Amino acid sequence: MDFSSFTDSQWEKAIAQTISAVTSDQYPVKKYEYPALSSREFAKCMDHTLLKIDATPVQIDVLCEEAQKYGFKV
Repeated sequence: MDFSSFTDSQWEKAIAQTISAVTSDQYPVKKYEYPALSSREFAKCMDHTLLKIDATPVQIDVLCEEAQKYGFKV
């Protein structure tokens, strides 16, 4: 389908149909259990990295200290 030639009204209709389909009972929302946001269990799910190619040794030390302090995954 060539979307480049859609008019505004065609886009409006397509978006409305998509919203209707996604919010219908056809796609039930699954609920997952997760740790409390302030817990150390949640922190274990967080990847704590420093992706700067020019990171200094001091920045890496700070990163490691934060990971230990808060329990981030490293």
